[in-house]
Amino acid sequence: MKHKPPREKSQQQKRTRMFNLLLTPEEDELSFAKANEVGLSRAEAFRRAFFRRQFPRKVTTVALSTYRELGKISVNLTNTGNNINQIARGINTSLQRDQAVQVDTSAIALLNELSAQLNQTTELLHQVRREIMDSNSVTEDFEELQVD
Repeated sequence: MKHKPPREKSQQQKRTRMFNLLLTPEEDELSFAKANEVGLSRAEAFRRAFFRRQFPRKVTTVALSTYRELGKISVNLTNTGNNINQIARGINTSLQRDQAVQVDTSAIALLNELSAQLNQTTELLHQVRREIMDSNSVTEDFEELQVD
């Protein structure tokens, strides 16, 4: 995971006070592992736990795999919707040119309904993908890092 370069802090924001904390060897290892797991320094992990700020969510391999798979499904649904639009455009163009076209009105109604359902399903997929990657959720792993 790439870390952003530290940004310049104003004199007012600069951290100048140090706080010492005694940990058991197990707590030391656990705090290092948990902070490292989400790409934070231990100091930042402890600050977030103490001030109850949210931690970045750890994206699991399963979540990432699901996210990518939903993206592929979304592309396929979009392509299907485009095909439906091309069929409708072809019918409309033929009708505008007074070309004889045999169109079953129930088929047109079905195409319109299918198009609406595809749009709705695609939007739901996008919503699920956003929720998978939502960085506003607090990871359960860090709940025990709360300072008493």
